[in-house]
Amino acid sequence: MKTRILAAAAFAGLASAPLPAQPAGTPANPPSTRAEMQQSIQTRFAARDANHDGFLTPDELGEIDRYASDSGIDLWRESSDV
Repeated sequence: MKTRILAAAAFAGLASAPLPAQPAGTPANPPSTRAEMQQSIQTRFAARDANHDGFLTPDELGEIDRYASDSGIDLWRESSDV
């Protein structure tokens, strides 16, 4: 009986503890209109698309691909023909 009460108290304490927040990673002045958002997306895509073919290759993804790989995420598994 005491074990259940202590376990319930421990769980309640952990459940009510605040979790540390992660940085938002958003720009200081985010786009506020649909046109601004579309422009932002096109600008970021154009910066990544080095050969301007309209597609992002693994080499062009660069940092995003390395981050995903380090996290154990295979970005190319679903889209590859292998």
